[in-house]
Amino acid sequence: MDNYKITWRLLSAIETPLHSDTIFGHLCWAIANDRETECLKEIDIGTFLKDMRQPRLLLSSAFPQASLPLPVISPPYEKLPDQLEAALAKRKLRKDAKKRKVLPLEIWQECRGDYDHSVLLERNERIQSLIGKLARSQEEMVIHNSINRITGTTVKGEASLYSEPATFYEEGAVFESYLSTDYFTQQQVETLFMRIELAGFGRNKHTGRGRFQISVEPWDPGQVEDPNAWLLISNMVPAPDDPEPLAYSGITKYGKLGGSYAAHKKNPFKKPLFMLTPGSVFIGAQPPTGMLVEGIHPDDPNIVQHAYAMCLGFKLRGGHNG
Repeated sequence: MDNYKITWRLLSAIETPLHSDTIFGHLCWAIANDRETECLKEIDIGTFLKDMRQPRLLLSSAFPQASLPLPVISPPYEKLPDQLEAALAKRKLRKDAKKRKVLPLEIWQECRGDYDHSVLLERNERIQSLIGKLARSQEEMVIHNSINRITGTTVKGEASLYSEPATFYEEGAVFESYLSTDYFTQQQVETLFMRIELAGFGRNKHTGRGRFQISVEPWDPGQVEDPNAWLLISNMVPAPDDPEPLAYSGITKYGKLGGSYAAHKKNPFKKPLFMLTPGSVFIGAQPPTGMLVEGIHPDDPNIVQHAYAMCLGFKLRGGHNG
């Protein structure tokens, strides 16, 4: 497969997280709506979705630039030092680690060949220093006023007001996601993400949310000799023959149809779906595959959810230490 890094330069607040399965949905819309670009003319959305029954397109979620999800492995139990000051320092180290969600890429590259979570925690000050350089965010509730679709004016009365959460980042915030495929050429990948850039990403893109400047470039994920563990960097649903995770985090996705699908369907909602999330760790010589989830909509069997696994191999000391 060919590997690419997608760089997302944020230009506005966002209301929809850059999850791998959501990015896939936006790629589907780009394919369905583009009938003019020469390199995409031969790709039909129906055929594309059938071809995706095989894992020919792997996508990661997006993370702050120069970072990856922190493995959710718990450090093994160790007796605290007898000295009170040392014991308190070690306990604080563990509490800080539980709050951390990302790991600087620089640290990952150093430790992936001989990964030990306890040793990693001892680098706390350096990790915190590097994380301090990442873009910071703040979620706020934004008040909106309802519009009467007949008169085109605001609705009188307090009942017209409603609020929605929006995430604001520091100016110049940059995210990175990754893509592996043997289905698209680089030109096609660049064109599809250009379409996402023009259309916007996620909820309320028509009012200026989810605006990015997006670029695509080849990416070398790096190789670890004889990996025995795999770090998940996408949302995924394990296939029946996938290895069980050593440690995982998860989320229940309440998917919703968009665009003309939402307008033409009686039910715009997908079925709830529990997915493993980035940072989950699998043990084994081969990575998990994940799956394309079918039957995700109660009325339309053609609607699917991209839940293939994109993983990075690493060498976990002792086979496991969680």
